Amino acid sequence: MAPRLENMISHGPLVCSAQITASENVESLRAERDRALDAMEKMKVNAEKMKTMYKDLTDMYMKLRVEHTAFQKKAKVDATKASESLDREMREKQELQWQLNGAWAEVEHVRSRASADIADMARVGSDCPGDYANLRTQLADALDDLAIVRQERADLLRRAKEDRDMAKSEAAEEVRKLKVELETLRM
Repeated sequence: MAPRLENMISHGPLVCSAQITASENVESLRAERDRALDAMEKMKVNAEKMKTMYKDLTDMYMKLRVEHTAFQKKAKVDATKASESLDREMREKQELQWQLNGAWAEVEHVRSRASADIADMARVGSDCPGDYANLRTQLADALDDLAIVRQERADLLRRAKEDRDMAKSEAAEEVRKLKVELETLRM
């Protein structure tokens, strides 16, 4: 038998074994790639959900802010009326405060969900660190925006209280004037 043919026959099992190992390695790499792609897709879906929640929350907050501004103007006009109109204004302001409290509860809910999503992404983020870092930055920005919303809510509540107190004071002054005029007419 020729030496070259002998050499090929004797090394045949090694070549087959190497081919099997290479095949297994390729399959393993493909599986790892598929897992990484699945993790990235999940992170993208979560990020889109959070963007949608944040946009909805911002829209609701802006609507409440517009309503609050309109209410402030109306309260200044109605403050010159007697105690019945003052009672009505206080009820409307209380309802507005409940709406603002409801909006803040929604903010806290979104913030809690954001924290949970950050924790989820931390678990799968090692397969795609670049995307994870970008999403983490976006989430940090969203949390900063939520803090701004919280401050603006506190400012709105403070202004609403100041307006209510001013309306009370003006209404009390109007009632006092009416009483004085009534006493004068009785004389």
